[in-house]
Amino acid sequence: MSIKERLGVDRAVPHDSFRQKHCGVMNSEPISIIDDVKDENEEENYEEMEDDEEDDDDLLDSTSFRPGHQEFDCAGPKSPRCLVCGRTQTPRVRLFKWPNDLQLRKSWLTFFHLSMDYLENCKDPYICSIHFDADQFLYEEDRIFWKQNPFPRFRRRRSMLAEPFPWDLDEITTRKSKSSHPVAVVSLPDNPNIFYEFSYTRTSPIDSSKFYSCLTCRRAKAGTRIKDVIRTIHIKDGIVRSRGDPFYGHHVACRPFTKMSPIQPKATDGYTEYTGPMDFNDDRQSSRM
Repeated sequence: MSIKERLGVDRAVPHDSFRQKHCGVMNSEPISIIDDVKDENEEENYEEMEDDEEDDDDLLDSTSFRPGHQEFDCAGPKSPRCLVCGRTQTPRVRLFKWPNDLQLRKSWLTFFHLSMDYLENCKDPYICSIHFDADQFLYEEDRIFWKQNPFPRFRRRRSMLAEPFPWDLDEITTRKSKSSHPVAVVSLPDNPNIFYEFSYTRTSPIDSSKFYSCLTCRRAKAGTRIKDVIRTIHIKDGIVRSRGDPFYGHHVACRPFTKMSPIQPKATDGYTEYTGPMDFNDDRQSSRM
């Protein structure tokens, strides 16, 4: 199904920004390519950094109501906003009313560092799905219900490591392409546990270089609705040939992935045992540190 090809950086090509303290010089196995390319017939023009078109902001239809359950009220034609972050409803983000339980509301406000005034001054307060794990909801066909005593996890933005919602999986399925594209994983030279993922976009007709755009930049742009650059790199013959440091020039809200674990890895017969990722976007976890 997939191949993993380790890449290096062309030392004949100047990379001034690589000499900066936190990046050093790219050397031993900083990049891995995952999956093979079946179809490279895509647009041939490229830029080192690029912008996507604005995402669709069309509202989704409201969910149906089933008696006996407290079900979410989705955003209506007036397009309400999330009380916490101000997001509106999109195909990726769903808005729902706050629960009526006063103690639960107070605990949520405490988590978000908000006062009761925020609710008292809002007739119909909404909160978006960005602040929750997928397991805080109950799903039945096209209807969604609160889980008992639900509690938010993310204050500002949802972690890339979080389990996707059912509607996210539906969108991925509908957008699935006939061709498979590789992903280049670029890690910091001094810390391979911190890395970015770049998705193959096209091949240059001039020298057959393959171009990759940062997946995290695209997700950050979709999540924040902030129009900014999408970092793009190009690779040829297993070597990164981009101008400058691939860790610079990302979307303003783009952050790298991390494999760092809160538990010290244990060495077994000369190998390092990976004990699981540490989620730096988990606000409940960070509060305990």
